[in-house]
Amino acid sequence: MKKGLKFIVIILSLILFSIPVAAQEVYYIYRSIDYQDNVNGDTILTGINDDDKIIGYYCDDHYECYGPNEPSNFMFDLATESFSDILSPPLTKIKVEGINNLFYPNIVGGATNEDCIGCAFILDGDTNIFTALPFPRAADANGINDKDIIVGNTEVLIPGGGQKISAFIYDFTNGASYYDHEASYPYPQTYFSDVNNDDTIVGFYPFLGPNNNVQLNSFIFKNNIYSDFVYPGASITRARGINDANQIVGEYVFDGGHGFLLSGLSFSPIDFPGAYRTMATGINNAGRIVGYYWDNTYLHKIHGFIATPVWPRMIGPVLGFFDKAVSAGTLIGIGGGKSGSNKLNTLRNMIEVSGNLIEKKSITGACQKLMEVYKKTDGNPSPQDFVSGAAAPGLARLIKNLRTDLQCK
Repeated sequence: MKKGLKFIVIILSLILFSIPVAAQEVYYIYRSIDYQDNVNGDTILTGINDDDKIIGYYCDDHYECYGPNEPSNFMFDLATESFSDILSPPLTKIKVEGINNLFYPNIVGGATNEDCIGCAFILDGDTNIFTALPFPRAADANGINDKDIIVGNTEVLIPGGGQKISAFIYDFTNGASYYDHEASYPYPQTYFSDVNNDDTIVGFYPFLGPNNNVQLNSFIFKNNIYSDFVYPGASITRARGINDANQIVGEYVFDGGHGFLLSGLSFSPIDFPGAYRTMATGINNAGRIVGYYWDNTYLHKIHGFIATPVWPRMIGPVLGFFDKAVSAGTLIGIGGGKSGSNKLNTLRNMIEVSGNLIEKKSITGACQKLMEVYKKTDGNPSPQDFVSGAAAPGLARLIKNLRTDLQCK
């Protein structure tokens, strides 16, 4: 059995909240997701890839996911706004937990019942075949990268009696390697939550805090070294997802339960507006975050959410493309002469107004203005375009993509 050879404790204190200006500029647009608009049950989102394919599970009735019944698993394609069901293999009580970025993305998950033996699995996105990972005792596969390196946790027997929960790294060439965080106490439990394409892993473990209260610390695991981190002041910090920029999402408990984003050395809370509690579970390389939240009704029903990052200066690339194309003569105002020049100036001003609305967090207004810009660049005869030339379709694509990023309707 392998163990992490070292661990480094990094306690991130309140001083880290002197966040650089660039970090402060980002804010999020939140969107609630319920499976097929099933607002009577619970919907939980667990992962997202770079194609904005989102996995999760739902239950028809509130709390069913935590009862004797099996949740139903699904994939939600953000680009097409469509759900597709993920049918369960001949195993009992499974939940999907992780997804990678392959053209046909592979999905991993695990058993929802700790008595289920060897129920960690991978679903091949190409063949749609489930393969149970060969663990002798109950196991959960929580994350997978594009090399099909899988991480998770499993029960391991302790010599002399008893058992513990060890984290594992599994690949189809070398099988499983097991890891334990030396600071896990009083319960020998180590959980790997996710892995990125640099093989950097995030996870968490219990430890004994003040007044002998059991708390949770999170860690980054790389090259057999644990680097611990905690959300300042939190009794629980549970890392759930990581992208290739080493941005980490999860949950912390301090004056309630909240999601968090750790980017570099800067924490940002992730809270669905008006929610009773929020958990962030996954992040892709565009910085889009998924998770779930408990609403503020008396039942505290659970809904999935998508949080899309918005940068006040995200209009910059569009303006840059516009100016470069005009200078190169590949974007021309229709009508020529003064009329064409006026159309170019008007269109650029409309793009600038869109950017100002984004900076003011007036997303609805920005979406409306960007639609006006798009209709003057899309090549359709009505309304008449303001511009033509080889760069006009590219400008239209940039506007359309920006509207998608802003989740415009």
